[in-house]
This record gives sequence, structure tokens and C-alpha cells, in this order.
Amino acid sequence: MDNDEDGYEDNFIGWDVQSNDNDPTYPDASYNHGTNVAGCVSASTNNNTNIASVGWSVKIMAFRCSNDPDYITTGWEGILSAAQMGANVINCSWGSFGGGNQSVINAAYNNYGSIIVASSGNGGDDGNTNFDFHAPSGLNNVISVSAIGQNDNFGCWATAGETVDLCAPGENIRTTNLGGGTINMWGTSFSSPMTAGAVALLWSKYPSAPKEWIGEIIINSTDEFSDMYGSCQGNSLEGMLGSGRLNIYNAILYADSLLSPSLLIEEINYLNDSDGDGVFNPGEQVKVKLVIGNEEGVADAENVVATISSEDDRIAILDNTITFENTIGSGESSFTLLDHFLVYAFEDVELGDVPCIVHIQGWNEYYPLY
Repeated sequence: MDNDEDGYEDNFIGWDVQSNDNDPTYPDASYNHGTNVAGCVSASTNNNTNIASVGWSVKIMAFRCSNDPDYITTGWEGILSAAQMGANVINCSWGSFGGGNQSVINAAYNNYGSIIVASSGNGGDDGNTNFDFHAPSGLNNVISVSAIGQNDNFGCWATAGETVDLCAPGENIRTTNLGGGTINMWGTSFSSPMTAGAVALLWSKYPSAPKEWIGEIIINSTDEFSDMYGSCQGNSLEGMLGSGRLNIYNAILYADSLLSPSLLIEEINYLNDSDGDGVFNPGEQVKVKLVIGNEEGVADAENVVATISSEDDRIAILDNTITFENTIGSGESSFTLLDHFLVYAFEDVELGDVPCIVHIQGWNEYYPLY
């Protein structure tokens, strides 16, 4: 029964695109590539068994797209089917040099909102790095992932090129194996799902974030490594391995920084001091106005409220709140025309500094920020 009205019956574990049924199990029980790939994305985690996955147990749908273990015959149909079934992230640990179907990618990305992640390929037939165009990884709206080894070494066997967005580990990757247990695997087929799992993890933390933003965070939070500026077979790798090596921790920190404003007090102005000397003297009641700035490159701050407090008994705070009506954008400043703190200094008190704490709170599109 098509309970979710996506056009496919009982497809909660995936779909066999090749045979058009709801059992994506490959008929050859000895072929384990899909199981190996799936473990990199979302093996059960924090259970004291085997391995921990990048995606931290995100849900997986499997799609069978071939009758031949050495070839993908209905991969493009598989991408579209996955998107139509509501897949947030689609991993493609397959591809070929040349060709591709950009219209399918565009439909999955633009019409159904899926992020597509694909392996860049395992080089040429001679076992060396290939720089030729590879699909689907090289197409627009696809995150292309090449592979590096331990200690950030690029082994000159994975495909590189200007369409590669980043690298992830792809040598001796311990992952789930068909029939149980684990196995060590090599290939960009395992760099790609590691990245897809990172995309899913980040998106699960910020579910209302746009897909474009999620992809940019993953790509722009990587670590550079020295082999990015090396060479393979006499060909320079500079600009051919994307932005660097996947760093999931950095991605989350980077996302947090972009979703949080960074507010600071730029100016403090005292109004209506009785003698007009610009100094808050004993016996005076003053209005205190603030100019609040928001640093460049961070999130906008909405509904900003500043509150003031002090434990100094020489003053009385008569109005402790300023509300900023306007959004304070990244790199912008704001002040209020009417709202202000109101503070009174008791007479016959000693002149000097009065310690105060100003707490600034804002809100943005995703969650409250302080």
C-alpha cells in the first residue's frame, strides 16, 4: 500500500529500481558493496559493537540499480526515485567518466530538495589518478568527494579534478560487512558515504536550514592538507582536491558560528545629566542609550533586548531594559530613538566607577541566541 502517496508501495526500506519492486536486496548474496557503503553512512552507533558511523544512526533507504555487480544500469532512475520518496541526502558510490544526466540531478535537487553526494572515482584503469570529467560527481548540484589515506596522504589513485569539492578518508575504512562483522575497504565509494553521513548529521541538527547552506558548510569547514599542493604523475594537484579534508566537528562549530550573532556595545551615551558635563554625578538621574553592533560574517539578530544590572548600592536602576525594534544584520549597528536605561545615583555617595553588567539577547531563524 502506498501509505505516504509517493507513488511507491511499501517502500520504507527502499526500492528495487531494476525490477520495480519494494525489495532492494541484490540477488547475488556474495556482493557486499551496498552493505559496506551503508555502514559508513549509518552503522548503529554507541552500542559497543563493531564500528561507529558518521551519520549517528540516521535512517537509510537502499536502492538496487543494476543486474550486474560490475555496472550501474539504472542509477539515474535510482536518484530520481530516491528523491521522489523523500530522501534528504542521496549517496552515489558509483559513476563513470564522461556523460551524465544533469536534468535528473536538477530535478532531485531543485524539485525535491535532495542533497546529492557522489564519489569522484578511483582513477584510471592503470591505477593512477585520473583528471577526466566523472559523473555524477562532476555535475552541478552534486557534492563530489575524492579520497585520501592516513596522515592526509593522497595516494595518487583516486580521481581528482576541478569539480571535486572535498576529500574524505578512503583507505582502510572499517565498515559493516555482508553477513555480519566488519571489513576494511578502499575507494572513493567509502569517502562519499562518509561525507553523506556528515551532511545528514549536520542537517539533522539544523532541520530547517536550506540545503544550499548545509552543503556550503560541509565544503567550507574542511582542513587543508599538504598533498593538496603536490602532484601526481607530473600533474599538479592544486585546485584539484576541493577545499580540503572533511572535518565534521569543524562543520558543526562553523554552522553554530554562522547561526549565532556576535553582539557588542559600540557606544554608551548619557542623556539629561543635570549639569550637562557629560558625567554621571551623585544626585543625577540619567538616560543611558546604547549603540549595539553585530560582527561581520555572523547571523542576523532579531528581537534584540539589552538588560542592565548592578550590585552597587550607590545607584538605583529604574528602567533596566532596552528593546531594539530593528533586525541587526551582519556587520551592522543599531540604536533606539526612544528606549533607554534609566539610572539614578544617590546623593552624598563617593564618585567613582560603578560596575554594571549588560546582557544582550537576540533571536534568529533557527533557534534563540544569547
